[in-house]
Amino acid sequence: MSKDATHDIWKKACKHLSDVLHEDIYSRWIAIIEPLSLEDGTLTLSVDNDFYQTWLEENYLSLIESALGTVHGEPLKTVFAVQSQSRAEEEEESPIKKKPSLTDRFLGRKQEKPALNAKFNFDSFIVGSSNQFARAASRAVAQAPGTSYNPLFIYGDVRLGKTHLMQAVGHHALTSSRATVRYLSSETMMNEYIDALTHKSLPQFRKKY
Repeated sequence: MSKDATHDIWKKACKHLSDVLHEDIYSRWIAIIEPLSLEDGTLTLSVDNDFYQTWLEENYLSLIESALGTVHGEPLKTVFAVQSQSRAEEEEESPIKKKPSLTDRFLGRKQEKPALNAKFNFDSFIVGSSNQFARAASRAVAQAPGTSYNPLFIYGDVRLGKTHLMQAVGHHALTSSRATVRYLSSETMMNEYIDALTHKSLPQFRKKY
């Protein structure tokens, strides 16, 4: 099959995958894949290194093949190939501007504004017997970041205000100090840590957090 046709099938599969996967998961594990060839019912996909190949084979292969079967109309076997050094060198010599790598995007990412809900502040928090201590500890952290309860770990049942308190700390710190606030899921942080390990950029990861 022609290169354009192969890219078209993969593009359609990516659209399907982006609809069913979390945005961070898609950008970290799927968006970095490049289609190489489609021959005899087998689609070969290029990845940067052995780590990505193993992780994709163990965690996302069936999902990728399902998406390909949906958009192609018939099952396609999928194999991953680690991009050779010669291919990378050819791309560097190409006049076509390359898409920034995952590592470049991670290291060059600007300080993003934390996605905090404006309604989740201390004034709107409803205090009850189950969360009095958590609220007091959160206020102490907000008033003296890095001093009290460092780190602060909040554990409790659903709908008792954990997310509300975390974001209230962030709002207070942003308005009353020069502290930098990052609000993200543990899954996002884990994926960035894996990426840092893969690309030997742990110093940058530590600096960011």
